[in-house]
Amino acid sequence: LSASLFCYVGSIKKDKHKIEQIDAYIKLVVYIKDNVECYLLPIDRILDSCDKDIIKGCIGSGEYVSVRSTSELYETADIVLPRDISAEIERFCTRFGLSYKEEQIRMCSDLLRRLNNSKIEISNEAIKNRKIKFALTITVPLFFILLLI
Repeated sequence: LSASLFCYVGSIKKDKHKIEQIDAYIKLVVYIKDNVECYLLPIDRILDSCDKDIIKGCIGSGEYVSVRSTSELYETADIVLPRDISAEIERFCTRFGLSYKEEQIRMCSDLLRRLNNSKIEISNEAIKNRKIKFALTITVPLFFILLLI
């Protein structure tokens, strides 16, 4: 029973980490978009002035690492998100800063829309899976105890 509870808690932490990482990317893209729209700052200055907790959340390691570009941020990050959203983040990070202001704002808006949709999907899936995993956490050990009796 304790082993299954341990697996259940680990699974919940993994789901929570996914949601925290996607939240961090949403905050980062909003921050980047605002700075490009209002001040037209270069990406290295934007990332320099960004809250360290947001960068840590994107990287996923729990430690702050100074990054100078979005591609460096992506290379440093330990992304735990689904493959499709990870590919979207990679595409954004490798292409951002190579175009005009309007294109950069459009890229931010597109990624924000995708991140928000993915956050809803991940949250709903986590809630649904949590119920199933909890039921299995209780029933599987009880089943094995009944088999041993």
